[in-house]
Amino acid sequence: MVLGAIAICRPGMAQLVDPMGDAVDSFGAGPPLLDIDTISVTFDATDLFFEMTFHTPISPASVLAPDSVAGLLEFDTDQNPGTGFPPLQNFFSPPFVPLVAGVDYAVDVASELFHPGFVDVLQLPGFILVDTVPITYGPMSFSGQIALASLGGDDGVVDFTSIIGTFPQPTDATDEVGTSTAVAGDGPSLDIKPGSCPNSLNRNSNGVLPVGLLGSADFDVTMVDVSTVEISRADGMGGSAAPNEGPPGPHSVFADVGTPFGGELCDCHDLEGDGITDLSMKFRTQDVVVALELDRLPGGALVELVVSGTLLNGESFAASDCVRLVPPHPSKAAALAPVPPPKAALAPVPPPADDAGCPGDLNGDRNVGLPDLLRLIDLQARWAGWPPGPGGGGVDPGLVLDLIANWGPCPPPPQPAATR
Repeated sequence: MVLGAIAICRPGMAQLVDPMGDAVDSFGAGPPLLDIDTISVTFDATDLFFEMTFHTPISPASVLAPDSVAGLLEFDTDQNPGTGFPPLQNFFSPPFVPLVAGVDYAVDVASELFHPGFVDVLQLPGFILVDTVPITYGPMSFSGQIALASLGGDDGVVDFTSIIGTFPQPTDATDEVGTSTAVAGDGPSLDIKPGSCPNSLNRNSNGVLPVGLLGSADFDVTMVDVSTVEISRADGMGGSAAPNEGPPGPHSVFADVGTPFGGELCDCHDLEGDGITDLSMKFRTQDVVVALELDRLPGGALVELVVSGTLLNGESFAASDCVRLVPPHPSKAAALAPVPPPKAALAPVPPPADDAGCPGDLNGDRNVGLPDLLRLIDLQARWAGWPPGPGGGGVDPGLVLDLIANWGPCPPPPQPAATR
């Protein structure tokens, strides 16, 4: 059954489905208008896998066809909108929907132009090249994978967004934020309050919150290093808490307490053991409430929680489930209010200067491309004020169009005249 009505858990899905026919002629460059169909992001213990499909034909950037695909597939690895860089589509709204995310890494799809069959992975906000990975194209799709080590050693649980188009203009972007999921059969499942549905959490309780990390044929819970286990919020807010390891009080034990649930996140069932050993843990309720700042959320909210840690072989794992916050006593209700994510301070910096003899080349690589566009947007936003749009700063569309007009390799620099 679905829990509650207010969702504080991440709103995305492992696969985003984009409507057909919503591609736009954003800069007036005309067709083809590349139209996103689906975006899927999954992970295992070592890699992040991505695939994007389209309603329209696409070609690799390196063939320089009218439908050659360019743009970004963006990852918020810490699921914190207050860090990283805003989704690129936010700077082109309208026509694209602005999203709340903090992009930490991105796949530069257009970079395949410079090394066919491979794309660059950039770390934001500095647009630092951290890896170059293979990419595979189909008539209406592309796919690839990135080592988690290249994403700062992330556990694979990332939020993702994308803006895509042709070299002349962006034509489509995601309408919501997606969230990666583990490859089926590769990781553990989490069951908060095993045998109970819904998973209600009374924030006034002085007891414990039972949590089961569920074993399977593919995941041996006896390999978990219990000293590394912690529980946190999936949206990145607040801190984390460790399970109680008494005496005094309860401690973690290996026992068959739950059965993995195959439905949608935040749904649940009340099944108990399935004959496979699980890791049964008890978290002090007040430790969880205080550390995860659950007392700041409204009563009735659904909150996605993540239990993470490492195995004895050094591999990391993470699994999610949800709790519904029991409405507080009326005397406490007025003190509870959602807290918006913090905004990173942006220090003013001067506008960028063009590389000599190559207008639009802001990073000095003698090529005007997506990294230059992103740097222009970054510097303009910091120089003009934040956020973009009415009442704030913004990006000068004229500068963006001027940069795009010079897109591609720069002409050779003039050679000095020969002297005798």
